[in-house]
Amino acid sequence: MQNKDLQFEPDIQKLVDDLYQPGYITEKFANIGIPSLIILSQVFRFDKSYLGSYLADVLIHNKKLYKDKDVLDLGSGCGVLGAICSKYGAKNVHFSDINPTAVKNSQLNSILLDLKNVSFSCGDLFDNIPPDSKFDLIVFNPPNILGVPTDETQPALIREDIIILNFYENYKHFLKKNGVLILPGSSRFDGELSPIKMAKKNKLKLRIINKLVEADGNHKYVLLINS
Repeated sequence: MQNKDLQFEPDIQKLVDDLYQPGYITEKFANIGIPSLIILSQVFRFDKSYLGSYLADVLIHNKKLYKDKDVLDLGSGCGVLGAICSKYGAKNVHFSDINPTAVKNSQLNSILLDLKNVSFSCGDLFDNIPPDSKFDLIVFNPPNILGVPTDETQPALIREDIIILNFYENYKHFLKKNGVLILPGSSRFDGELSPIKMAKKNKLKLRIINKLVEADGNHKYVLLINS
């Protein structure tokens, strides 16, 4: 149940409140071969996401990143990113989310889209990923709003700093040799834990594979990090 005491700026609070609204079916991704997509209540509204939809578009135009590869869609939500990878050539896709409703949502959409060679787990970051699993690609759209989640729904938007720190400490254990990590970022969220600053801080090999300058001078990007 939603925490009524949670307080953010009005535009952020609206995003949080929207998570708890009834589920629906969207055709937002019909132009990239996903004619309809279920988004359940208490699951991240990927079709309304500032960075999520952008990342989906970048993936659809860079199929070589996941073709014939083993992919982890981390924080999968309704499963859009993993579905794109599965539909357009990935060998296997594993969907994982801390929110059990999101895992159910990914499962429903995988059935709806007739995806093959997919698997699922529920856990915080890499918790409950099958033992000894290794992936060629991990794709992750990290939450950008600083705060303390009060239920399993809110981590889709809200995160404590320790979550991001733990992610960078552990992701390499789940990548194969020559595996890569893909994350979106934006100058709007250019704090010390932004993807590009964390990559530089940890002296990681990074490459910006797409950058989009916006009308107000801000920009968003998709970062590729080598293992």
